[in-house]
Amino acid sequence: MGDETERSATQLATWLEIAALALAAIVPILAHVGFFVGEGMPRYSVTSDFALIEHDARHVWRGETLLGLGSRFGWHHPGPLFFYFVSPFVALFGSPSTGLYAGTWVLSAASAVTPVVATRVACGRAPAIAVLAGVVAWLAAFGNVSANPWNRTVIVLPLLAYVVLVALVARSSSGASIPAAFFGALVLETHVSTVTTVGALGFAALVVFFVRARYRGGVTARERRHLLIAGALLAVFVAPMLVEQLAAPRGAGNIAKLVAFLRHRQEPLKPFGVAARDWAIAASWLPDRILECRIRDEGGVPLVVRWDAVPDHLSQTARSIATIHVLSVVGACTFAWRRRDVTSLALLGAGVLGSAFAIVAMRAIAGDEHYSLLFWATAPSTVAWIGVASTITSAFGATAQRSEGPRERIAAAALVAAALALLLATASVQRAWVARNPYAFAHPPGTRAHLRAILAGVRERLAREDATPVIHNAGAWHVATVAVLELEKDGMDVRVSDADAWAYAGGRTAAGLERPLHLWFDSPEDPLPLAPCLELVLQSGSISVYGARTEPTACGRPSGQL
Repeated sequence: MGDETERSATQLATWLEIAALALAAIVPILAHVGFFVGEGMPRYSVTSDFALIEHDARHVWRGETLLGLGSRFGWHHPGPLFFYFVSPFVALFGSPSTGLYAGTWVLSAASAVTPVVATRVACGRAPAIAVLAGVVAWLAAFGNVSANPWNRTVIVLPLLAYVVLVALVARSSSGASIPAAFFGALVLETHVSTVTTVGALGFAALVVFFVRARYRGGVTARERRHLLIAGALLAVFVAPMLVEQLAAPRGAGNIAKLVAFLRHRQEPLKPFGVAARDWAIAASWLPDRILECRIRDEGGVPLVVRWDAVPDHLSQTARSIATIHVLSVVGACTFAWRRRDVTSLALLGAGVLGSAFAIVAMRAIAGDEHYSLLFWATAPSTVAWIGVASTITSAFGATAQRSEGPRERIAAAALVAAALALLLATASVQRAWVARNPYAFAHPPGTRAHLRAILAGVRERLAREDATPVIHNAGAWHVATVAVLELEKDGMDVRVSDADAWAYAGGRTAAGLERPLHLWFDSPEDPLPLAPCLELVLQSGSISVYGARTEPTACGRPSGQL
């Protein structure tokens, strides 16, 4: 009876510890929840890619979303799993755009909690503390993008979770393969640049898993069950993109388009030296942003998601941090190998391999290089830092177990107090950023007012003439996307031009319409070349809307008066 009671108490203490670790992983970004509950994102907040993302998430319920976000190169990112994940939140919050951001935050929170909990369950306290430290460090550096639904941004923390989980799989923790299947599928479907890294890391982890299993007598029934569940989930997750490919005419499926794009590149692959430089820039961001506390003074569009051109040389800071990173990883690998620290070696190996695959993937960047295209490479480099931390915490943990006494307990209490202070400080900085940038990644109130006025006038004209809107992306496409989204929210039958239908899930064209009203938008940032041959419908601020009864084939005179 006494042994059973002691065992129950130990189990309770373990689960309380796991719950505390899980909560600590999301403390830095809890400030976003208060914003969603208190204010939220109003209508007319999102345009451009953000509007397309919300549009496709809303079309999940119609069974029309089979692919990821459309690319400027004419294909889509592979799959729609991110849209499926956020679609319940979009439906829950109704017409405002809050659901898109709330769902993204939940994904980030799950990505922060899952690797910490999985490591604690599979490997014990010391490695879990290292994973928690890495996750919190990432959030301290980049937590102000934890609710950003842009596909270049939303993949980074899930990729970090995936790299940690496949490291656990490699060290024979088969249960980690189940969440790894979800995070890996979401990442590779949401942005095509990660396909190589996700696929190669997953394959490498399985090879190591089966090799280790062979030396210990084979795969157990429990492990086989875990792997089968992960495989079945993966098949479900990738099914929509395969259905789209099989249902499309020959050569018109999205996978076929991607293969053709990669096979017939318009420019050569970038040299390895350039890709390594890009990796070093990305790898330097986490320590640099933490040490400088960059979130404290950062505006609503953080550096890592900007379209700023990547410099053609490494700064001294980036060079120094990258050098320290490489030396630390090499030293940790040597120390962990001597101690036979399998968990730390797995984390270090996954981080190093992930970084290597990221460098290979960066060679394929098409067109100009922007900071936002490098951001995802911070995930594997962060896991390499986690491997270094795990080497240290595991060594100290082993030492503490051998000599546990009053001095060690006092030191442990001091470390916990210091960790709590750092967590609260990080959360405070994030809260200040959210208060300063309440509508980050969205249009400011003034622009929203003009968008609302423009679309109110469009609705009045459509109702008066009993016409169906046909939206064209030519010109101010960032306004066109919000027009499609917001008019659909009002229950209108919205059509798009033949040239733009591919970009919208379930996009329908003007074919068969009796009373179409073709609409184009103009702004100083994206002027409309066709404006001289169209009728000005109305104007608000710097945004103008033009229309015609039929689509003009040449710009000389309007082809249809309004």
